[in-house]
Amino acid sequence: MTGEFTGWRDAMSQVLSAIADNSINKVNLKLVPTRLITQMIEIDKDHSKVKIEQRLSYPFVKMEVGDSFLLTEYKKAESARVAALLFSKRKSLQWKFSLRKVTDGWRVIRVI
Repeated sequence: MTGEFTGWRDAMSQVLSAIADNSINKVNLKLVPTRLITQMIEIDKDHSKVKIEQRLSYPFVKMEVGDSFLLTEYKKAESARVAALLFSKRKSLQWKFSLRKVTDGWRVIRVI
């Protein structure tokens, strides 16, 4: 059995039908991609258009148990919580941090 197929389903159906007919001795299949995914990426030559956001530096090193800091946006607060977790793991510390909703926004609290 020889053939060119556009996908694995087409190939499998041909193989299964050949097996059912007892006409299969040798299988030689070539799969051909059905589509190529290409994406055009635009290159900007002028770097003055690019606005670089200020990178946040969290005060984890200075924090003691019970200390906290306030962030007004949930997305930034969640990012700070994850950063605190990674900070603790990278420094091999047994520190724990918590994220709590307060009236002003979100607080990242050092618990342990």
